Amino acid sequence: MRVRKKLLILHSTYLFGGAERSLDEFIKNSYAVFDIYLATSLDSLFFDKVKRYPITSSSIHIPYLKKNLFCFLKYFLPTLYTSFKILRILRQEKIPVVYCNTYRSLPFCLFVRLFTGVKVVCHCRDNVYSTAIHWLITSFSDEIIVISKHIHSQFKTGKPIYLIYNGVSAIQNNRIVEDYSIREEYKIPVSSPIIATIGQILPWKNQLDFVLVADKILSGYPDCFF
Repeated sequence: MRVRKKLLILHSTYLFGGAERSLDEFIKNSYAVFDIYLATSLDSLFFDKVKRYPITSSSIHIPYLKKNLFCFLKYFLPTLYTSFKILRILRQEKIPVVYCNTYRSLPFCLFVRLFTGVKVVCHCRDNVYSTAIHWLITSFSDEIIVISKHIHSQFKTGKPIYLIYNGVSAIQNNRIVEDYSIREEYKIPVSSPIIATIGQILPWKNQLDFVLVADKILSGYPDCFF
């Protein structure tokens, strides 16, 4: 009988946004393969969402660490305490891999890095704008996952870096919206597919990729509108 691998997921945010939707999709498609242990705050919206999955959830107070010195000083001792609790879970359950959903979960791996050989994987979803964040990610992680070429280019390290674009389920989100205002405004035929992107006009959002893909799609499907 094949032994199922164990994975501990650390999640530190309280809302349910893009990073949480991506993680929810990952758990939904992975619990049949892995024994998943989730450590997150009980009062996070994500904790309520994943209770429907057959995974082991541990309610640990994981503060949402903001990018300033005051926050660091305020949560220094709670971070140490949370790190100890995570270390205890890893040792009790003999878990070989920790997955941090965004770099904000990495500080809670402090004792993991100091006292174990457990592999730490960081899913970096944010622009790495400072040397401190770059140091945190490269020092605490064994492997790094990034969501765009822009973020990939910001890392100067010999550690493995994997580029995995964000995405949504085409089947789950393929809902027909009966709204023809856009078609009427831009005189787009009802039979023509409309493909759009929504996001800030920033380098790490990679709108350039959307333009390049649009050019390729139009060469085979000229009736599309972007």
